Amino acid sequence: MFWINYLLLCGQVNKAPTTVASELGITSGTVTGWKRGVLPSKRNLDKIADYFDIPVEELLGTKVSSPDVEYTEPDDGFAIREDLRNNYAFRVLYDTLDGATDADMLEAAANIARRKEERNK
Repeated sequence: MFWINYLLLCGQVNKAPTTVASELGITSGTVTGWKRGVLPSKRNLDKIADYFDIPVEELLGTKVSSPDVEYTEPDDGFAIREDLRNNYAFRVLYDTLDGATDADMLEAAANIARRKEERNK
């Protein structure tokens, strides 16, 4: 749960997980360990929680705050079906997600968000 939360938080600030870690004085090797399921030390958890201004419990997924964005389920999914039918890039992306882990999908979404932000600068 930590890794997924960390990816989401990094995506919200449009930074790569290793960039945030580097800003906190944490090595990329440590980040690789987190990606593989190793939990951060108490010291690193405190640094990360302070960086994102959240409690450590929220970072670990043991406490959830109310989200800033409200998700609304589409009534019939018509727009998604149309995109799958008419947009080649959307079909490729959708097919690529088959078998991906939640962490893979969140990392891909964070990368896409970061590239969009860079294009809009």
